[in-house]
Amino acid sequence: MIIKPVDKSEKLKSARELKQSAFKKADSVSFEEAMASKVESVKKVSRSEDPEIEDLQELHSQFVTSVNHELNNPLFVVKGMAQLLPEDTMGELSRNIDRSVEKMSGAIKDFNCKDIRAVGSECRRAPLEQINFRKDLVSCYLAKVIAPLIQIVKGEIEYIESTLSIDRITEVMNLDIDKVQSYMKIIKKQAERIKIIIERLKELLPENIVLKDYFPELKMIDLSGNKNDNKE
Repeated sequence: MIIKPVDKSEKLKSARELKQSAFKKADSVSFEEAMASKVESVKKVSRSEDPEIEDLQELHSQFVTSVNHELNNPLFVVKGMAQLLPEDTMGELSRNIDRSVEKMSGAIKDFNCKDIRAVGSECRRAPLEQINFRKDLVSCYLAKVIAPLIQIVKGEIEYIESTLSIDRITEVMNLDIDKVQSYMKIIKKQAERIKIIIERLKELLPENIVLKDYFPELKMIDLSGNKNDNKE
């Protein structure tokens, strides 16, 4: 049987065709990947172009700054004073207060990390019984983000206050009564301070989910109650 040798030019030709075919396939794949990437990036841009949700993020950022300043400071004082209570006679009270402070601190951390874009999207898809939330994102934000924070902090502060009975420590022997009373009075004072801040936040919550333009009232809110009058 005679085997005809393959002409060298045909070898080169077939190699070139194979290489060109591979390049075309690679180019096709890379082109498709590039187009898919472009389409995805366009989707991302279009998703981010929502002025109302951008405003909501800005509003939340302002609340985070204010809440962290106004609540964390008194909570730090409460925790410190509770730790100074004598362990042998008031250790349980100290630990209960510490647990409440930790729970409030945890709620504040969760508040700080809220995905406001996700909250805004959730509001856009609100069920029929909350249909006004779809148009009033600020009202929805207050109800879904601020309200849960208020609920936790308010409940824990009420618990701390209910455990602070200064009269009962007079029954405890071998204590520096004046010092312990001083610690407990400071705890109570800081608890009152937190309650005032929480009441201010409660006043912002919508009662009947009425459509309303909140931004002029909420922008740069000062939870401490101080008013900055720029009068010359």
